[in-house]
Parts: sequence; C-alpha cells; structure tokens
Amino acid sequence: MLIFRLIGEKFTKIVFFCPIFVLIFVPVLDKALHLLKQGREAMYKLIVFVPQSAKETLKSALFEAGAGGYGAYESCSWEVLGEGQFKPKNGANPYIGVLDTIEVVPEYRLEMLVDKSRWPAVQKVLYRIHPYEEPVFDLIEVVDIDPKTGVD
Repeated sequence: MLIFRLIGEKFTKIVFFCPIFVLIFVPVLDKALHLLKQGREAMYKLIVFVPQSAKETLKSALFEAGAGGYGAYESCSWEVLGEGQFKPKNGANPYIGVLDTIEVVPEYRLEMLVDKSRWPAVQKVLYRIHPYEEPVFDLIEVVDIDPKTGVD
C-alpha cells in the first residue's frame, strides 16, 4: 500500500503495510488533501499589543493589508484591555514613558487571523503604523482551519 505524507508543502511517499496505520492516518490524509484541493493556505494568528490611542488606526490598517479574514467574513478581530509593563533603556525613544523608569500602561491585546501569503504585507503595515518603536506581537501558525462559509 502506498501512502503520501504532507511535509510542509511537499508530499513524500511512505510505504506501510500496517492496517492500523491506515485506519488512523488515512482520514487525516484525506482531510489534508481536501483542504489542498480547495486551495486553502496556511494561516497565522496575529496577536499584537497596542495603546488605546492607536488601536482603531492600527486595526483598520491591518484589515486593509489583508488581516482579519475568515471564510466569508472580513475585519474580524478579538480584543481585550490589559496592562503592559516596560522599562526603556539608553538608546530607546519611547512613545510612552521615560528612560530608566518602569512604566505600566493600559494596552489592548488584538488578535486576528492572517493568510500566510498576506503576512509580508501585514507585517510591513504593522511596523509602519504601530506607534511603538518595537511593536510587541506574536505570530502563531494555526492548523486545521476549515471555515464553513466562503468556500466553493
């Protein structure tokens, strides 16, 4: 029996004669092939921290660059208010705060999905629009995305 395994974006052949392997992994392979046939690409979850004064401007710019889409929806995000802490060192030019002083400021945590192909454009906008000289963000690859809307 010949089975194909997806590694990154390339297939490799694996020969297995174990029925248990077939029962467990063929359904996973079928789902992966189904998603590839539909032309879906990898997605990321972008998590970025931003002061309230810049939140709406940043969100709009990220949406315009292609972030926040999912299925038949666009401009999707999640946000929550929290507190950020930092201490600017020599050589820093802080947007908020002063050198050598710990600052605790209200910040929003914004989350949104980004298609892998759109990440370079979204990243450029993030660095250009975000008011901090060192924007703090996480970029996490999301697996098993299967939207129910906007799919042919």
